[in-house]
Amino acid sequence: MHPIAGANRAPGAAAHSHGETTIPASAAGRMTGIAAARGIAMVFVCVSHVRYHFTESAPALYAALTNITRLATPTFLILSGFVAAYVLSSGKRETRVAMFDRGLFVLLAGHLLLSWSDLPAVGFQEWMFARITVTDAIAVCLVIATLSTRLPTALIAAIGTTLMFVSWPIAMLWAPESAVPRYAAIMLFNVHSESSALTDAALVPYLGLFLIGMSLSRWCSAQLAARDYVAAARKLIVVGSIAIASVVVAILIWHAIKPSLLDHMSEGMLALAQLTLDPRAKLPPSPAYLLFYGGGGLLIASICLIGRPAVLLHPIVTWTSTLGRASMMCFVVQEWMLVVTPAILGFNELQSVPFWTGYLFAALIALHAVATRWDRARANRFLTVGLKQSYAAKRTSASSPPIVGPRSKESRPSHPR
Repeated sequence: MHPIAGANRAPGAAAHSHGETTIPASAAGRMTGIAAARGIAMVFVCVSHVRYHFTESAPALYAALTNITRLATPTFLILSGFVAAYVLSSGKRETRVAMFDRGLFVLLAGHLLLSWSDLPAVGFQEWMFARITVTDAIAVCLVIATLSTRLPTALIAAIGTTLMFVSWPIAMLWAPESAVPRYAAIMLFNVHSESSALTDAALVPYLGLFLIGMSLSRWCSAQLAARDYVAAARKLIVVGSIAIASVVVAILIWHAIKPSLLDHMSEGMLALAQLTLDPRAKLPPSPAYLLFYGGGGLLIASICLIGRPAVLLHPIVTWTSTLGRASMMCFVVQEWMLVVTPAILGFNELQSVPFWTGYLFAALIALHAVATRWDRARANRFLTVGLKQSYAAKRTSASSPPIVGPRSKESRPSHPR
């Protein structure tokens, strides 16, 4: 299940309201299209790990897969924000506590279980404290989401957009020298550092994209409440198309005016401007990367929500939604299958396209089988640090009437016949 799906509404709960829009509790967790889009992103994550083995044997294939699989991270982030806002629309304190609890679990478990392949390249201290993964970023985003329920939708969108764009020049221009600022720069903005190999994620721009996903969910709240997922998908198509088109138009304008700027801008500024508009610039994430691939993620989610033509999409949505509903578990398991296991067994240097293609399909089949059993067992309820159980116990204790022992015969009042 989605890292926050287990924190949403219990079956049979009362209807919830989002502003003036009431979201029926029975609709909870039924956005299969969103889960499917996350499952598709999970497949892209798996492919992205395998593509590294094609650098020498099939460089053209490696380049193509690199460009395609860049969809994974922005799709996870924006849809995680979308689902978070949907879950928090109940306005109930126990929902916020459950999401806060899930965020802490994802932060602790994800940080400890992922990126073991980086450990030999860096010291334990740096691996532990100067590293942030995508799951770390999503965990922090979940915690922040619980604190932003009272913020207006427009303000959340504005904050998210600002974080996305402001983080880029900071990441490109900030060059801290001492250890603590350097670690902070790496984790917050993905600032490159020659002394660190840990440049996998960036908290601030990722939080920006997450907040934009939250604002989109609120914008679609009326359609989600009515379970009119096609109407919600149309809104997402508009936003996704605008995001992609803005990057394409900006690139065209850049190529048109670049000759006239050659005499007025330094080589460094020209390179920075070009990277800003390059959707392939992921480390650190450029605004063009977040807009282009985030928009692509919204289009994928829209297609899955619409689900037409059913003959083609129903099997895909059904299969991938299983991965999406178990995304936290899948994210950990796929890395151990595709990255850690080959390194331990010593076949990670193979450059055979047929071998890795077969290995990828076998891993996906195994991952889906595990996800199916995970989903049936409702195992997401175990992804907790205990806060929601503690809160539920306190509420039960506070709401229970005091227990009074049986009265003695002498104290019983007599009733006239």
